[in-house]
Amino acid sequence: MKLVPSYKPLDITLINNGKNKTYLREELRISSSTIAKMAKNETVAMSVLLKICDHFDVPIQDVVEFVRVDEDGNEIEREA
Repeated sequence: MKLVPSYKPLDITLINNGKNKTYLREELRISSSTIAKMAKNETVAMSVLLKICDHFDVPIQDVVEFVRVDEDGNEIEREA
């Protein structure tokens, strides 16, 4: 098991604000390669996360969360 970032909260934040990932690239000047990393749930620079949080005035939990995955990369369900 290991922890990996999940950007599902960012997707929700974008939807709630009527924006999409193209907006991040064009308006916040986030590179296509960084957006691709996010799509693959790879780590990105904290400065990018801060830029998004600041722009939308949200806490980091509204942009990224960390989830546990098994050896195959499948998310492990959390116990209640």
